[in-house]
Amino acid sequence: MEDIMFIRERLSGNDAEDAIYLTGVLKEIKEILNDRRQLDKLVTYNLTTKGEKDRVRLAALHNFSGPDSATLELLRENGDTWQKFPWVFWTRPRAPDLASLDPQAQIVGRCTCILLLDYQNNCDTPSRQATAIALSQLGAFKLDPAEIHAKIAEMIDAGSRYKNLEKHLGVGVPLVLGIDTSETIWTKLLPKSGKKFDDVMNHLKNTPLPNLAAQYSILRERVIGHQLNTFRAIQQQIIGPPLSEIPLGVPGNISKGSASIGRIPYANMENEEMYLLD
Repeated sequence: MEDIMFIRERLSGNDAEDAIYLTGVLKEIKEILNDRRQLDKLVTYNLTTKGEKDRVRLAALHNFSGPDSATLELLRENGDTWQKFPWVFWTRPRAPDLASLDPQAQIVGRCTCILLLDYQNNCDTPSRQATAIALSQLGAFKLDPAEIHAKIAEMIDAGSRYKNLEKHLGVGVPLVLGIDTSETIWTKLLPKSGKKFDDVMNHLKNTPLPNLAAQYSILRERVIGHQLNTFRAIQQQIIGPPLSEIPLGVPGNISKGSASIGRIPYANMENEEMYLLD
């Protein structure tokens, strides 16, 4: 306790100065624990450099060798069907979930993020706030505008990161990222540019990803392009002629009566039948 009191007495009250001092103390403690592993096991607290876990997770990308077999099998078995009948792509799973370990949930989730970004960029959407207010008025989400705004912002940001990967690895790469790597690494931890990003891209270019992305690029364009048209068709059915200030390109259950989050509208454009993902 005397040592603790000594440390407290050394503190000046200036945050910047005290941070330097305490960093030195903690560094010394960390070095002692590194040298004495048995002692380290007995100490209740663990000292970890800030951001160390994220750095370790990001560094794991340098060991990435390609997507998992379940993702590749899913694409092999369904790719032709989805390309010929793109509305089928959006029918399973029930909701795009970036936290799911189901390959199709991951792929649909990534494509939904890109879809929302493309829809906003291509339809003269005035702002995310206006988008959120419009969606709230339409009842596309059972959430207030602030909650919708937060969700849209998160999905658009993820969409921009997936498209950034496409610029370097090829259109179609979101379909083949697989499920072995945590999705937050792609959407949050991996920088959008800079040396760390370039190093990861240089590694990934030497994996099967670029070739697989090229293989499924047409499929990616087909399913997202189809859904863009679907949203316009749904917009016409619900509110008449398309209005650029009322974007509907978000995951949600949109029907003539009520709606609930978590279901994606899609359409069979060949016979003009409208469906709701069930």
